[in-house]
Amino acid sequence: MEYIYIAKSKSFPGMVKIGRTDRPVEQRMDELSEGDYGTSGFSGDSEWEAVSIIKVENNETAEAIIHSHFDNLRVEDGRELFYCDNPEEITEEAVSLVEGTLLTADIVDSLNLFTPLSIAASATGILIVAQTFFPKNTNTVKAEKFMTNWRKRLENKSMDAKTTPSKIFYGTLKKSFYFSELMATILLLPLAEKRNKMQKEEIKRKYDVDLDEKPKKSLWKEVKPTWKE
Repeated sequence: MEYIYIAKSKSFPGMVKIGRTDRPVEQRMDELSEGDYGTSGFSGDSEWEAVSIIKVENNETAEAIIHSHFDNLRVEDGRELFYCDNPEEITEEAVSLVEGTLLTADIVDSLNLFTPLSIAASATGILIVAQTFFPKNTNTVKAEKFMTNWRKRLENKSMDAKTTPSKIFYGTLKKSFYFSELMATILLLPLAEKRNKMQKEEIKRKYDVDLDEKPKKSLWKEVKPTWKE
């Protein structure tokens, strides 16, 4: 998907950044924030968030049209910053200019989470297999970290959702993820039990030790001192 985004930062009141991206908009916002994007010579923190997102057919052409149209509002050459006190107004005008489709940040991020849902569901099953059969493998550890971060992100989005549609969407997405995790665990449980049984049999064959056998009572008797204090 190709997007035009209009973003704002508390570090630059009365300004917006108008840019383009082919990747998730949230990822682009993270890059701008980490790079502390701002005016020339700016030194400080600048946390950016998308105010509005426009889906277009060709974001390079669309960006050029929008930048040219609002050139009189540009803060400085070489920077994608424009003076603006009303982002909604500039958004409507931009949508009209490029004949794009206006999306909200919530909808775009929902798509970014929903797209890998089937992959995440499958990955959950694969991860549980890896945890069962290859618990100390480096790739297993990396996969565990990825799934943990994905789960946390989903939970945060579900908690932070403000609109009813967003709450329903993220709630459903979270339940679907947990359900896939539960089903993977149930389906793979017999395999895990079989693996444990095979390991015990192997240990018994090699070392003549039965791990299921109860330990025998010690033949040593407790000896109490006969002297008096």
